[in-house]
Amino acid sequence: MAPAPVLKSLRALRDDFKRKIMFVTVTRRELEYLRDPVEVEDFLELVAPATTIAVGPYSETDARFMIQRLGARQTPR
Repeated sequence: MAPAPVLKSLRALRDDFKRKIMFVTVTRRELEYLRDPVEVEDFLELVAPATTIAVGPYSETDARFMIQRLGARQTPR
Protein backbone atom coordinates (compact mmCIF):
# COMPACT_ATOMS: atom_id res chain seq x y z
CA MET A 1 0.00 0.00 0.00
CA ALA A 2 1.14 3.54 -0.68
CA PRO A 3 2.69 5.69 2.06
CA ALA A 4 0.21 7.63 4.24
CA PRO A 5 1.03 11.06 2.67
CA VAL A 6 0.16 9.69 -0.78
CA LEU A 7 -3.15 8.35 0.48
CA LYS A 8 -3.87 11.71 2.11
CA SER A 9 -3.26 13.48 -1.21
CA LEU A 10 -5.84 11.21 -2.87
CA ARG A 11 -8.45 12.71 -0.57
CA ALA A 12 -7.57 16.19 -1.82
CA LEU A 13 -7.67 14.96 -5.41
CA ARG A 14 -11.14 13.52 -4.85
CA ASP A 15 -12.31 16.79 -3.29
CA ASP A 16 -11.08 18.69 -6.37
CA PHE A 17 -12.70 16.29 -8.85
CA LYS A 18 -15.87 15.09 -7.11
CA ARG A 19 -18.12 13.01 -9.39
CA LYS A 20 -15.31 12.84 -11.98
CA ILE A 21 -12.91 10.44 -10.28
CA MET A 22 -13.18 6.97 -8.82
CA PHE A 23 -10.79 4.91 -6.71
CA VAL A 24 -10.68 1.15 -6.98
CA THR A 25 -8.84 -1.08 -4.54
CA VAL A 26 -8.40 -4.81 -4.79
CA THR A 27 -7.35 -6.71 -1.69
CA ARG A 28 -7.91 -10.06 -0.05
CA ARG A 29 -8.55 -8.39 3.32
CA GLU A 30 -10.46 -5.30 4.34
CA LEU A 31 -8.30 -2.20 4.13
CA GLU A 32 -8.56 -1.38 7.81
CA TYR A 33 -6.75 -4.65 8.62
CA LEU A 34 -3.84 -3.91 6.28
CA ARG A 35 -2.65 -0.70 7.95
CA ASP A 36 -3.17 1.27 11.13
CA PRO A 37 -6.59 2.91 10.54
CA VAL A 38 -5.42 6.18 12.11
CA GLU A 39 -2.58 6.38 9.58
CA VAL A 40 -4.92 6.01 6.58
CA GLU A 41 -8.14 7.47 7.97
CA ASP A 42 -8.66 9.92 5.09
CA PHE A 43 -8.25 7.19 2.51
CA LEU A 44 -10.58 4.80 4.35
CA GLU A 45 -13.27 7.47 4.20
CA LEU A 46 -12.92 7.48 0.41
CA VAL A 47 -13.56 3.77 0.16
CA ALA A 48 -16.10 3.48 2.96
CA PRO A 49 -18.03 0.22 3.44
CA ALA A 50 -21.11 1.84 1.90
CA THR A 51 -19.27 1.85 -1.43
CA THR A 52 -17.51 -1.49 -1.02
CA ILE A 53 -18.45 -4.32 -3.35
CA ALA A 54 -17.17 -7.72 -2.34
CA VAL A 55 -16.40 -9.95 -5.29
CA GLY A 56 -16.02 -13.64 -4.63
CA PRO A 57 -13.57 -15.99 -6.31
CA TYR A 58 -14.16 -17.46 -9.76
CA SER A 59 -16.13 -20.67 -10.03
CA GLU A 60 -14.01 -23.59 -11.26
CA THR A 61 -15.52 -23.26 -14.74
CA ASP A 62 -14.79 -19.52 -14.90
CA ALA A 63 -11.25 -20.04 -13.58
CA ARG A 64 -10.48 -22.67 -16.23
CA PHE A 65 -11.90 -20.40 -18.94
CA MET A 66 -9.73 -17.47 -17.79
CA ILE A 67 -6.60 -19.64 -17.60
CA GLN A 68 -7.19 -20.87 -21.16
CA ARG A 69 -7.90 -17.33 -22.38
CA LEU A 70 -4.80 -15.88 -20.73
CA GLY A 71 -2.69 -18.80 -21.90
CA ALA A 72 -3.82 -18.21 -25.47
CA ARG A 73 -2.46 -14.67 -25.27
CA GLN A 74 0.99 -16.06 -24.47
CA THR A 75 1.02 -18.60 -27.27
CA PRO A 76 2.96 -17.35 -30.32
CA ARG A 77 0.95 -17.34 -33.52
